[in-house]
Amino acid sequence: MIVVGALLAGGESRRMGKDKSALVLEGQTLAERALATLAAVSDRQVILGHGRGCPGGVPRLPDAVAGQGPSAGLRALLASGLGDAYLVLPVDMPGVTPAHLQRLVAALAGHHAACFVRAGVLEPLPCALDAGAALAPGEQRLGALLQGLRLARVLLGDNDADDLRNLNSPDELEALSARSFRND
Repeated sequence: MIVVGALLAGGESRRMGKDKSALVLEGQTLAERALATLAAVSDRQVILGHGRGCPGGVPRLPDAVAGQGPSAGLRALLASGLGDAYLVLPVDMPGVTPAHLQRLVAALAGHHAACFVRAGVLEPLPCALDAGAALAPGEQRLGALLQGLRLARVLLGDNDADDLRNLNSPDELEALSARSFRND
């Protein structure tokens, strides 16, 4: 089975005020960190969306339709035919580890998609998708798209809750940087 790791890097970063891909945490950009995480569990990597601030040399898949958010990236990914399974990781989730992604791939067997569930709530990203998944036409909300598939729900423990937080503001990045520094 060929697993393709897809870095979701097409947002406008309005709340952050600058491109999240190029933000530095522990000496690496968020894009470099995410690509390394994906590389640990996938056969090849691609960047979904514009990928401004991402390293060169990684193939990019433009959104199927611009301005439709992450759903457009997933549609482009599934249409690409690059793999048998896809792991989708947003650039702004630096706490996600290869172990998290391995759990999603393992849960994908017999399903069209796999997502984490925390306290009964579906966390649409990161996710794993089977190449045969068919997304509902017209739907842009990621959670609704994934729930419309044969979905494996992977329980996320309380210890993992912080790992799946995304960074949306300079204050959140500063707090994470301070916490990471204290843990060294």
